[in-house]
Amino acid sequence: MPTSTGAQRLAELLAPVVAGQGLDLEGVTLLDHRTSAHLRIVVDKDGGVQLDEIAAASQAISHFLDNDAEADAIIGPRSYTLEVSSPGIDRPLVEPRHWRRAIGRLVRVQLPDLGPVVARVQDVTGDQVRLGIEWQYTDDGACVRQYEERTVAIAEVRPGQIEVEFEEHP
Repeated sequence: MPTSTGAQRLAELLAPVVAGQGLDLEGVTLLDHRTSAHLRIVVDKDGGVQLDEIAAASQAISHFLDNDAEADAIIGPRSYTLEVSSPGIDRPLVEPRHWRRAIGRLVRVQLPDLGPVVARVQDVTGDQVRLGIEWQYTDDGACVRQYEERTVAIAEVRPGQIEVEFEEHP
């Protein structure tokens, strides 16, 4: 079962360790088992994170966890499994940095006045995102093609989701 208090404190402790690797800490999950713990860490950066960067972050995090008394107290005397990964394409777009990293990508998002749409992220300025809306879903679930540019406050939209695009090959 996840322990949110322990995970929150570990996130606070690990944020500088991850930042020291040039990465952003996107999430920490701590799963308690009877004889062990499972710690999931999600990291990212502008331009995406490479496998060697994840490996370096994993080593830095592991070293920190093995040598920090507070982290040791949270995890407890049992063994732990450390899993460090990138967020993956299915992570929700919530923070301005998430939207900035999705510039040029097609996303599904719910707008306050239009409802669910599929749009291309064109730009992010501060806490605003500019979208090129390509499809809008109607109340009966139909998808209607439309093009409209719209700038909205990130706080006013539900978390966005990147849509996978497949290129057509001749």
